[in-house]
Amino acid sequence: MQHGEAADAVPEAVLPLKKRARASEVRAQDAAQASASAAATPPPPPEKLFCVCRQTYEDDRVMIECDRCDDWFHTDCMHIADDSLELIDVFICPFCEPKTERRTTWKAPCHRDGCRRPARLPVSRYCSDACGMRAVMDRATEAGYGSSRAARARLHTPAVEAADNRRGRAVWAYPGAEADVEGVGCDAAWIDTVRAHVRAAGEGARTTVVGRRALAKDQLAHLRAEFEALARTQAGLHARIDTSAARGKLLQLAEDRQTTLPTQGDAAAGRSDPALGARCGYDERLGWSDERFQRWAETPQARAILQESAPLDGVLTDTPGAARGGEPAVCGEAKRRCKRHADWSMVRGADLEVAREVQTAALAALAERSERMRTRITELESALGA
Repeated sequence: MQHGEAADAVPEAVLPLKKRARASEVRAQDAAQASASAAATPPPPPEKLFCVCRQTYEDDRVMIECDRCDDWFHTDCMHIADDSLELIDVFICPFCEPKTERRTTWKAPCHRDGCRRPARLPVSRYCSDACGMRAVMDRATEAGYGSSRAARARLHTPAVEAADNRRGRAVWAYPGAEADVEGVGCDAAWIDTVRAHVRAAGEGARTTVVGRRALAKDQLAHLRAEFEALARTQAGLHARIDTSAARGKLLQLAEDRQTTLPTQGDAAAGRSDPALGARCGYDERLGWSDERFQRWAETPQARAILQESAPLDGVLTDTPGAARGGEPAVCGEAKRRCKRHADWSMVRGADLEVAREVQTAALAALAERSERMRTRITELESALGA
């Protein structure tokens, strides 16, 4: 047992004078050691203060970060509702506003009442397809549609079911009219009823009353123009598919050449260094844009290369003193050291495969749409005797 422990166990008053002095010394040493330890321990750092209110972080209060100074502020101190946080595009705090021309900007909210999420502009005024459908259903409910079977039946009239998509143009057609000019051959009372109905719907509405034959002619002209535009789109897609096929052929040729390239080191000293391994062999043409690649593919030399009647050209990037003379560059870095073109064969091959799948699906959809339009054009031409 140590002296300090003995002194603590027995009251100092009953100890002999010599032991009493030694116990006092032990206590003095312990106090000095405790004082030195306290002096060596730094005081705890003060807690960080945030916001204009200069308060510490609290779990139950929502905060937002300034996009300039990266400091945090309470939303209630900034008078920002918690359900509006998603609408903030850029937040600039009050301390940064005098130092910059930037200001807090907001995103356009969803068009549906009660929704505080950002709209998907310019694609849609709503934040999602589901929210748009809810807005339409809410308006239909307010108008009384769908509240009963009779109300729903009023929406499925023969005119509605037989209507074609006019792509933003509204035309009133009188089923019994066969006139080719506006208003001629139509019942005057019916025309007055239609125009009165449109005027009641809102000022500035414009009504065009045409006969069925005139409407068919208008549809035929519209379909023919759209069919020609569709044919041009198909031609462009065929050209992109041909470009993808040429890229695939070049990729195959570059892969075959990569295995035959000399190892790094022989170009400089006339000998190779097997320790460096195979070269990267990436051909810069694999990364060209479609326009640039198409211009190259249309040259006689490129046609010969892609038809394998001429060898694949290109010059290694590490060839000393070699003038490229316009030849495409081929990466001469050791394959295991080249991080820029790592796994270029696999990556480019996967990209081309995805592109081919997308282009093939798009071409099939265009062909189906073209066939439907051709059938409709034939029907209208037969009805008009064209």
